[in-house]
Amino acid sequence: MNLKLNRLKTNYLLIVVGVLVAADLITRFWFWRDLHLVFDASNFNNIVTPIAAILSVFLFTYLAYKQYQLQLSSNLKQNFDREFDDLYKKLNAEIGEKVLIGVGIRPNHQVKYTLKGMNSLNYINEIIVAFERIFADPDFIKDHTDYLNNNKIKLHKSYLQNRTYYDDLRFVLAFSNFPSAKYMEVGFFLDQINDSKLVEPDKKYLRNKIEAYCLEPYFNFVMHHGGVEVPDLFERSHEVSWNKFRATGFDRHFKPFRDKLSGIHNDDLTLS
Repeated sequence: MNLKLNRLKTNYLLIVVGVLVAADLITRFWFWRDLHLVFDASNFNNIVTPIAAILSVFLFTYLAYKQYQLQLSSNLKQNFDREFDDLYKKLNAEIGEKVLIGVGIRPNHQVKYTLKGMNSLNYINEIIVAFERIFADPDFIKDHTDYLNNNKIKLHKSYLQNRTYYDDLRFVLAFSNFPSAKYMEVGFFLDQINDSKLVEPDKKYLRNKIEAYCLEPYFNFVMHHGGVEVPDLFERSHEVSWNKFRATGFDRHFKPFRDKLSGIHNDDLTLS
């Protein structure tokens, strides 16, 4: 920071010197044009001194303001770093089984889901494991092949309940509502950073930190698995259509977060 400030001071000192030299040349030209060939120091000082004084005041004020901004940003950055640590602890805290059951995520006795120790950061790992089981399931392979070869026919819920991949599918689809509350906290924190008096490099540092530690697994999952087509069990009709996983609403945080990480205000981050 001190190096940047020194460079800034040097640049503006050079500008002041340049302005003074230009004023000197203009003054000399003026006296030459009016045939004032005898240099009068008092006249020269009467012109240059006020200009130099005004520029000096302007330069001092500007540098003082910049110094204030940098110091303020440094103090705010330390506060935001502490707030980030608190937020990260919240996201890393284990989520109780009752909360998971509340959004439809239930333990399957036939498949050992790692519900114990699941939190708002590592839940993506469990979804990926469940997806891998679904894609390798013979019933799913058959149904997906029939779906592709029969003009994308729909399936009945009663039929799906008897398929071996049903519990895994229900498990991953339940997560379409799971991350909302915790992600709202991350979104609010990003808004505070973007609306703060931080200088842009400090804002970028904090946004990159949030993306790397809190959001990167979610982003990677949406980009690499969001296009996977699965039967949407949560449709209200008895017939279930095949939809891309992102269409279940799981990716609704994706664009708002991308905007916020770019410094763009986006109010589309919602709990529903």
